[in-house]
Amino acid sequence: MFNFKHSHITFLIIFSGCLIFESYRWFDCWTNFGKSTEIQFKFDLFNAVQIAPTLIMQLLSILMGLLAIGILIRGIISSISLISYLVIYVYFILVEVSNYNNHYYLVALFLFIFIISSFRNNYDNVNRSKFIQHLNPSTVYLLIFQTILVYVYGGIAKLNSDWLSGNVMRSVFESGAIKSYGVSIDFLVPFYTYSGLLIDLIIAPLLLFKPLRKFSIFILIIFHTINFLTLNIGIFPILMIGVIFLFLNIPKLEDFSFYTYSLVQKSIIAIFIIIQIVLPTVHYFIPGNVDWTGEGKFVSWRMKTPHKTVHEFEVFVFDNVTNVEYRPNVKISDQQLNALIYYPTLLPQFLKGLINKIPNKNACDIRFELNIITSMNGREKQAVYDRNFSICKLKNYSFRHNEWILPLE
Repeated sequence: MFNFKHSHITFLIIFSGCLIFESYRWFDCWTNFGKSTEIQFKFDLFNAVQIAPTLIMQLLSILMGLLAIGILIRGIISSISLISYLVIYVYFILVEVSNYNNHYYLVALFLFIFIISSFRNNYDNVNRSKFIQHLNPSTVYLLIFQTILVYVYGGIAKLNSDWLSGNVMRSVFESGAIKSYGVSIDFLVPFYTYSGLLIDLIIAPLLLFKPLRKFSIFILIIFHTINFLTLNIGIFPILMIGVIFLFLNIPKLEDFSFYTYSLVQKSIIAIFIIIQIVLPTVHYFIPGNVDWTGEGKFVSWRMKTPHKTVHEFEVFVFDNVTNVEYRPNVKISDQQLNALIYYPTLLPQFLKGLINKIPNKNACDIRFELNIITSMNGREKQAVYDRNFSICKLKNYSFRHNEWILPLE
């Protein structure tokens, strides 16, 4: 029979399994990356990060699988495995923007929480394994805190007219991005729309309220299982089901070990908590519709809030002086094209890739004519940029609105 004292171990095993699957996914990603694209999309603040040769990326992916097992082992092996896995994982995310996903970010945060709060072997003495690592109360509290933030900010992000009207989910279903299994879309749209909203908004207090905790856990398991079967969102549903086990055995406050940490460790944890509360709100201070511009959307927990459709994607390249048209051929992956649509600030990097294909020309020698037309959440289609475009002296801000992205009509 399942013992609640085993719940933390169960979470660790599920989490380790997710990390093993991630190592396989990354191996497949890097095996095909060089075959499908000639451009590397970079985060503005991490331009120096370069992709290594394919063989190195594959070997790092294999190493991640071994490190995922090492995380379970007590002692120094676990610490080394945690730090090493996090370093490689963050490198993989930063090296190519189109690889970014909210659940990859969440995995990195969980790993960081393990590192900054550390493991304590003197906790959970009942039926304690001599082999498998155990979580200390502070780690459990921080993991629960981070999980609650994901739900709360995810729910707040859905409080907009596009989501509440059902336009987002209707666009998703009509595009075929979600399997309907023969069920009527007219039923599925309001079901997904309002079940997702309500669960995100109210599940946190229900999980923390002990009399309703088991009922809430039952609802969450059903919710994430449905998402796993219908949505293409990788390990996220499995990871969130794993986190549920932490709520089955929340440590008592008197077991909370935060006061035993050094001043440095306390400061790191406090700064981490503040950043995680503040960072998802950055986009509220940037003018424009965040789902349209993509500005400030990274790390904001706005999951599945926009759905975009590409109607036209044409880029014409001309010499600024002679008006001669160039036809540079640049290979770009479907995943990168998708990132271009959802994050319009990536366009200058794509255009620079085209310029690099033209001998003896720089950004100020070239002008572009763009015909990039998309629609969002069932709205009328519209241009994302002005037709006449130049990246000569173009400024691309990370935490400010870029005026060269046309506003949502």
